[in-house]
Amino acid sequence: PRDPALNFFEEAVRWGEITGDWFFEALPARDGSIAQLVRLRSNQVRVKPGKAGRPAGYVYDRNGCGDQVEFVWADPEMPLPTTGQNGVIAGRYASPLDDWYGMSPLRAAKDDIISEYNAIRYDHRFFRNGARPDIAVLFKGSLSDQERAKNKESWQDFKGVDNSHKAAILSGDADI
Repeated sequence: PRDPALNFFEEAVRWGEITGDWFFEALPARDGSIAQLVRLRSNQVRVKPGKAGRPAGYVYDRNGCGDQVEFVWADPEMPLPTTGQNGVIAGRYASPLDDWYGMSPLRAAKDDIISEYNAIRYDHRFFRNGARPDIAVLFKGSLSDQERAKNKESWQDFKGVDNSHKAAILSGDADI
């Protein structure tokens, strides 16, 4: 009650920019209205999925060590429960990857930086190798479905930047 509304909304936006979500515990007054809002750390809140795309409640890990508190959903259309359970007022940025948690604008920047970093690592390894593949494997004749599946499975160990430019040993009549 002593903080101006502007500070409250700035706090919500600040958390949203970092984590994509913001959660506030709504402490009820005796008449069912909200007496106080307490900020919850977004990274310690877990959404309990409900029906029709709405949360059934929230679980908050107070200190990150398993001391969990369950909250009910604070539906703006309904008064807060007066049974001792507090509600949660939640907000989030839109996320194409998750129905329950938001995606922060900083996540997009982080993903872009990581993608660029891995592309540069791959380019360095590729050009260090003379800008050519290590090996070309040509099979004489045709492969059976089992041989083809076995060779395809063996290539799975060579995916990713860290595993690039390694030699593979394949079965079958191959010309290298």
